[in-house]
Amino acid sequence: MGAWKGAHQLEDQTRILSLGQLGLPEANGAPVATASDSVAVRSGWIVVEEAEGPSTATTPGSAEQLLETERLIRRRPRGSLQPDSSNTEERQRPSLKRALEIASDPTLSQRARLGFDQLVYSAGSNDTKASMFRTWQEVQERSGLPALPLTQSKCETFVAVLRAAGYRSSFSYLLEARQQHLRAGYPWSHQLDIVMKDCKRVATRGLGPAKRSEEVRIEWWQKLFELEGLKMAEKPLAPFGGILLWALGSHFLLREGELAMLDLHENTIRLDEVAKTITLSLSVSKSDPGGRTARRTLRCCGAEDDTTFHGLLCPFEVGFELVERQKARTKADRSATSAFSIPLVGQRGNPFAFTCKTEVVLAAQQDAERLTRSVEEASSVEPAKITGHFMRRSGVKRLARANTPKEVIMKMARHSSNAIEAYIEDAMEESPDMATILTDHEQVQAALNAFWKDLDELKDQVKVTAEAAAERPSSSKAALESLDTEVRRMWDNIRPAYIRNTTTNKVHSTQACLFWEVPSAWATKCGWKWAASSKTVTYVSEDELNQFPLCDKCFA
Repeated sequence: MGAWKGAHQLEDQTRILSLGQLGLPEANGAPVATASDSVAVRSGWIVVEEAEGPSTATTPGSAEQLLETERLIRRRPRGSLQPDSSNTEERQRPSLKRALEIASDPTLSQRARLGFDQLVYSAGSNDTKASMFRTWQEVQERSGLPALPLTQSKCETFVAVLRAAGYRSSFSYLLEARQQHLRAGYPWSHQLDIVMKDCKRVATRGLGPAKRSEEVRIEWWQKLFELEGLKMAEKPLAPFGGILLWALGSHFLLREGELAMLDLHENTIRLDEVAKTITLSLSVSKSDPGGRTARRTLRCCGAEDDTTFHGLLCPFEVGFELVERQKARTKADRSATSAFSIPLVGQRGNPFAFTCKTEVVLAAQQDAERLTRSVEEASSVEPAKITGHFMRRSGVKRLARANTPKEVIMKMARHSSNAIEAYIEDAMEESPDMATILTDHEQVQAALNAFWKDLDELKDQVKVTAEAAAERPSSSKAALESLDTEVRRMWDNIRPAYIRNTTTNKVHSTQACLFWEVPSAWATKCGWKWAASSKTVTYVSEDELNQFPLCDKCFA
């Protein structure tokens, strides 16, 4: 892994802190924070709030005290609440006796209620909801009306005003106002239901395509790496990792928050240096980052015996480099439980602090600015349009261009809905090969249908000839056998036992192929839908099998 360019070792002036140390590191000779900043030590790691933010010191009876009691933590400032992974053995078991004690004790019951509001929505969602309702209030105040309760006139006027002002999501603001209306105890009528439906039609009709994050291809990041090597952000709060981060996120289709919350423990990011595979344990839900996880594994893009350095194009090499750099910064043991509380993507100024989503996006925009100046193919990228979903969108489109089945993309993206189809559709529209895929499929289908018809006629002809030959001398037997051989050859061509992918040069078996179905459903034993693929395919006889490499899954 020594082919990575850039300074692998840390600058002399950056001091690495031990887990038990309460001071903060320095970057470029200037302290990142002072003793007066909010510093909390929990389970052996340091949580650093931004210096300009309010103090979050724990006070007796506060919600933060409850969160600490329940071992719920924030890995980054204002991040989602999740269980403390480093204290799984100490986590309390459910106890009815304990529940009854809390319910009967006013003090304990009040403390239990303190954390309720923090668990209803994440900190970011609360900010968004408050901003939406504040917009509703300001519009009503300008109209000389109270914010609550909602009426038909208020709703219709509000949506009309926001639409005229260029808002695309005015109905979301109206939904938040409806929620505040109900929380305040005002009644809701069937008339208001009808009004809401009318407002939704007005708010969503004729808006045109939605604005999406910019796509930044891994291949472009690779070219930037080849030109400039690895450059790290200089801001103390920025994520440490440079363009390695965007490559990892694109390979695994990550959102910015998911990337920011990855920890260093070997159960979270597994590296198999023999098989050259990398496995990430990722959440299946945005609203519950600490809940059920899904494992996603990728293999090095080269062969097992390939010693070529693939850089950002190889997910294993990218993950390996990020892990090694963070291990060098923190001196951490990845097998220890404390590693659950150490980020994979630490801050530049403090390797033990999780970075925030805003800093991840800002760092990506800054790297994109260098990219547009240095790589010609990426000159059309607009850094200001890069959002937290740019890695996810870039990765999905990359897989779609490689003809990856939609089901596989959705599994990789941990998407149970069809929201991912918009990215796939974009990739299909941009690809010249994809533009004519339906026409190509129809032409292949028509050719196969015609061939089957001719083949059936030929089979009938063979049957008639065989019946006639039974009454003729044996001299016609040779001609019959020759005709039978030709029919078998044609049958093997239309329903071959073995096929070769000319791109990978590997031979696949059609043992599990259901030839009576439409060609688009034809699949090899390993699951490759070869008839619907854009890859060139040739037929291989059994005698030719030893001339080509065989698919491991088909011939297992």
